[in-house]
Amino acid sequence: MDSRRHPGSTGAHLEVRITVGSNSAEEKAAFMSHAYQLLADTLGALPPAVYVALYEINGESYGVNGHSQLARHRDREQR
Repeated sequence: MDSRRHPGSTGAHLEVRITVGSNSAEEKAAFMSHAYQLLADTLGALPPAVYVALYEINGESYGVNGHSQLARHRDREQR
């Protein structure tokens, strides 16, 4: 890739948060690969180092629409 489009830049960083245990190592590796490719397809030439960080957050501390992921998981199991 041609890093000349980004004079002086040395890298880029993408951060994503997921619930602990929601994805296998293989799924996370595939996500990182696809995320990198999407960045390249969207932005064109990327800097020499592009980092993709997946932060795994405990389901008790992470939620959507006012409900923790843990509570949502328990609700699905009870159905």
